[in-house]
Amino acid sequence: MTTMISPEQIDRIVWNQHHNPFEVLGPHPLDVDGKTGWVVRTYQPDVEAVSLLLPESRAEIPMKPTHNPHFFECWVEQGDLGTYQFKLKSGDHERVVYDAYAFSSPALTDYDLHLFAEGNHHRIYEKMGAHVMEMGGVMGVYFSLWAPEARNGLAAGGL
Repeated sequence: MTTMISPEQIDRIVWNQHHNPFEVLGPHPLDVDGKTGWVVRTYQPDVEAVSLLLPESRAEIPMKPTHNPHFFECWVEQGDLGTYQFKLKSGDHERVVYDAYAFSSPALTDYDLHLFAEGNHHRIYEKMGAHVMEMGGVMGVYFSLWAPEARNGLAAGGL
């Protein structure tokens, strides 16, 4: 499969300069040769190999590096990916992790953003910050913040 994104987009991910990583990373529906499926992309620095683990079929699909040795993708002909995981290999070590980009945010809605922008969201503390929650059967921490001047992890007073 030939990648459907430009090398420039991959470079922006790698150099932490992409304005919307969800646009590139994670699962995206894609038709290939008349077949419906998903392209899944991940950026995993310091990892030599990545496999996509599908929970229902217990399939393990090797992901291929694309344009950068740490940017991986694969195409899966499947209707629903479920809460897939990645198997990451580095040297003799392997670990399995969930893909954070597979979880869309139900916690912060467009209406919340509208009220926040107006200065009328009187319970924004319920939406911003860190909140333990379950999404897709996976327990984790949902985290959101407002930092309009932040760039590449270096906000005012940063490193």
